[in-house]
Amino acid sequence: MRKTITHKPIAMNHFKNKSIKHITLLVLLTISSLYINAQTTGITVNNPAGTISSSTGKICLSTDTLSTTGPVIANKISIGSTTFPSTLNIGSSNQFQVNSSGNLIKINGVSYTWPTSQGSSSTILVNDGTGTITWGSLNSVNYWQQSGSDIAYPSGRIGIGTSTLRASLEVNGSIVVDGSNFIGTVDNIPLVFRVNNQPSATIDPVKNTTFLGYYAGNPSVTGTNNIGIGYTALASVTSGYGNIASGYSALSSNTTGSYNAAIGYNALASNNADGNVAIGYTALNANSTGGANAAMGFGALSASNANYNTAMGGYACHQTSSGANNTGIGGHALYSNIEGADNTAIGYGADVGSENLTNATAIGYQAIVSTSNSVVLGGTGSYAVKVGIGLTSPAHALDVVGDIQVATGNLIIGSGANITAPSGSISFVNNNLSTTGALNAGNVTFNGNITLTTDTIGDTNTHLMKIDKLGHLKPVTSAQLTGLVTPPIKLLSGPCSGTTVPGSWQETGTGPFGAVLYTVPCQYVGVGTQSPSAALSISNTNITNQFSVINPTSTNDVFTIDNLGNTYTSGTLAINTTTVPTGYSLAVNGSIIATDVLVALYGSWPDYVFNKDYKLLSLKDLDKYINANHHLPGVPSALEIKTSGGVDVSTMLTKQQEKLEEVSLYLIQLEKEIQELKAENEKLKADKSK
Repeated sequence: MRKTITHKPIAMNHFKNKSIKHITLLVLLTISSLYINAQTTGITVNNPAGTISSSTGKICLSTDTLSTTGPVIANKISIGSTTFPSTLNIGSSNQFQVNSSGNLIKINGVSYTWPTSQGSSSTILVNDGTGTITWGSLNSVNYWQQSGSDIAYPSGRIGIGTSTLRASLEVNGSIVVDGSNFIGTVDNIPLVFRVNNQPSATIDPVKNTTFLGYYAGNPSVTGTNNIGIGYTALASVTSGYGNIASGYSALSSNTTGSYNAAIGYNALASNNADGNVAIGYTALNANSTGGANAAMGFGALSASNANYNTAMGGYACHQTSSGANNTGIGGHALYSNIEGADNTAIGYGADVGSENLTNATAIGYQAIVSTSNSVVLGGTGSYAVKVGIGLTSPAHALDVVGDIQVATGNLIIGSGANITAPSGSISFVNNNLSTTGALNAGNVTFNGNITLTTDTIGDTNTHLMKIDKLGHLKPVTSAQLTGLVTPPIKLLSGPCSGTTVPGSWQETGTGPFGAVLYTVPCQYVGVGTQSPSAALSISNTNITNQFSVINPTSTNDVFTIDNLGNTYTSGTLAINTTTVPTGYSLAVNGSIIATDVLVALYGSWPDYVFNKDYKLLSLKDLDKYINANHHLPGVPSALEIKTSGGVDVSTMLTKQQEKLEEVSLYLIQLEKEIQELKAENEKLKADKSK
């Protein structure tokens, strides 16, 4: 048998946590490779430098291996050395030694003293730092301590995946917790996370506070119910409570302010007041003492430090600083206001024309109000709007369907004069009563005279037209009317059997309602034109309806002719006759020719015939009805048409369609019966041929 013996250095830390039985086993395995039996024959040293002394019972292998074909017995063995300081010696500097008692007395050049007996259960080998190894209790040393299934490390630090320890537990790697476990606390002690040893997350169940973000929240906060998310969010809060901050530096300076909500970069960053809401980049950024403000949008109320302001939209109330009780809704709404108070702007670009107005309101895209205690609807020029009350499509600056009441004060149309008329007056200033078509109204009531004049209101010396409170219309000349109305009502003399009469209005008091204004014969009247070509010529390019007849009871138009010559009436129309039968809108005594006629259907089209529940007469019942009545069911007879005076085209078209659809159903039934008969016939032929 040939044995080859090699050795390998053994580090001291290899034995730190080994029991004595493991170390002894290692030594025995080493010795057993040398100790075979009591014979000394068959030993060969491959290198002459190696020596064997069988007379002294020593074996020394200084440089090479020992080969043997038989057993070896030696009192001491030295490998890699020519000295024998112990029973087993390995290394040129005696780095590994085992004494005659089998104890490891030196490992990697370090000397050790081992216990002389086996330790009790649950004990470990403990090094006192000088090389003396003793048995010790797991819980009596500053290492891991075990109690049942629990294990603890009472002092020092623990590193997992790292040997550079800066905290009690340092992990270089991932930590995985399954759904049934957690990382946190099991009592009401706050859970705190730090980054770079700075507060980065705190959950406090006692104060009901939650902070998440680098420097978010104040570790010394005494206020409750605060939430801060983001870098330095609520970083300075002390006694303030009920605050919510989310975003970079949101509410970062707030110490005692309460009931605030800030969402966005630097939102409410300077705040230390109560009851503010800021959403958006730098919203309410400069506010420190102002309370009960609300800002939503990029830069909304970013300069404000007042109370009760509301801004919604990018840059809404952006420059407002000391002004209070302002409302801006829309991008750049109320942007120019600085010190003004009680102002309102609604719409993109709706604004004030001065930085310090009071109680001014602008509503609409680019609406600008420049006077305090004023309301402006819409902008000017291309931004001007039309306002409708009681309708959906206003055609003018103000369209009203319904009554307008001026309880006190005056209704003034026009500008440029100081009106001193009595309360309740309607004043037209600087010829601002102007029409290019019909001037339509319902009831216009005046408790006094109606006067048209070129002078100031109240001057009765140079009247152009006057209707007194008794309803009398005072006559005026064509020149006077021409100067007042644009386009004018024009009187033009016309030929009458070769004579020409000067144009003028005449007045008579013989009419059924008092005074009557009229023209003399052979005069033309032009409304909206200075060149009338008939007794009455109307021309107005600014309005659709050129002529209308108004029902005096309902004040509605009952007959209208528009500027294209189209005629409309809400009553009946008779052509070549004076009688329109009851229930009809048009009566024509004569023939009508048309290239196309469209009859609008006001009832239901008879698709109901194809409904499953439609009760279709059988052909047998239909035949019986026709034989008895000589016309189709539901269709008027010739006598009925003659008696009623005619045929209702819409009703007859509907009834004929109904009968056509019934015929379709009959044909479908017959087709089915024919197919069934064919099938039966084919079957009979087949049976007969068998």
